[in-house]
Amino acid sequence: MRLNSRAVPRGIVDKVLAFLAIYVFIIIAVAVFLTMYDMPAFDAFFNSMSMLSNIGFGYGEMTGGIDKFANLPDVCKWVLAFEMLVGRLELYTVLVVFTRSFWIKD
Repeated sequence: MRLNSRAVPRGIVDKVLAFLAIYVFIIIAVAVFLTMYDMPAFDAFFNSMSMLSNIGFGYGEMTGGIDKFANLPDVCKWVLAFEMLVGRLELYTVLVVFTRSFWIKD
């Protein structure tokens, strides 16, 4: 891979792909969770992507329009709020908090 006619090191490409894979995995996982609470699949995917990227607006019959996210069950609101927090703090920062080596001192 080249960028501005210079070769990009393989390690950088791997890290970018890992970030992208984690990003997409979180969007899909939350969208699947939302579909379990009777949200249409497209709306769930859009809302999950909206929360992780911090766009913040809803779409569809459950989250669009006047009521916004008031129609969602509380557990869905908590999951979407956590997803928004992950998007705001960045993925790796939040993932580090959930690693064992972060909490154990040498």
